[in-house]
Amino acid sequence: MLSHIKGRLSANLLATKSSHPVSRASLYVAFVLACLIAFLSALFALAQWRISENLAKAQLVRARIVEDRIFTSANMASQQANAHRATLNALLSRDSNEFAEAEALRRSNLQSYLESARLLGTSIGLHEAAENLRVLTAQYEELSAQVVDLFREGRREDALDLRERRLREAFNRWQQAHANFSTKLAETESDQTKDYEKSTASARRWLDGLLIAPFVLIVLGIIAIAATFGVERLGAKAPDAWSR
Repeated sequence: MLSHIKGRLSANLLATKSSHPVSRASLYVAFVLACLIAFLSALFALAQWRISENLAKAQLVRARIVEDRIFTSANMASQQANAHRATLNALLSRDSNEFAEAEALRRSNLQSYLESARLLGTSIGLHEAAENLRVLTAQYEELSAQVVDLFREGRREDALDLRERRLREAFNRWQQAHANFSTKLAETESDQTKDYEKSTASARRWLDGLLIAPFVLIVLGIIAIAATFGVERLGAKAPDAWSR
């Protein structure tokens, strides 16, 4: 019985002509708005992906630069110690083979150290510290070469005396200069990190805006589509049976 009544009401409603038909123009406008929303949402998503990718790459590059500089500075300290140790080993060598090996290590470590100081010295804020480091390295290299040459000539006591009087002091100054250089390097890295964070703050703000933009666009699109269909309904002369 109940289903029969519902059927009759449905049939009556279906037979009733709507006084508010949706015009073709309104459908076209709604379709265009929907396509525009989809296109702009995809565009915002692409921009968001590109900015995120660029930020990730920039952070990776920055991390690698910092890591390489820290590693280079630590390696320089090892080269410094190895150069001085090789000089002492040359004075303790028992034959020409040991002497030649120690001399080769002394030269190679000094050369590598100077090259690393040159590379790090190109950074902003490190020129003066790097130049001071190169001067003291050259002084130590000259004195260590004199010590080794005296030993090579058989003047062992003179070599030991020069090492005691001048080479040790030169090495201590060189070590202190390297410690100061490492401190300056750390300060420079800290300042550059702050500058990097400031430069990426703008990109992060754009990224935040792009995250919100699609939701705002969808809300505005829904309002626009609803307004498009509502214009005809507001201008209706009689109630519509379909509104039930």
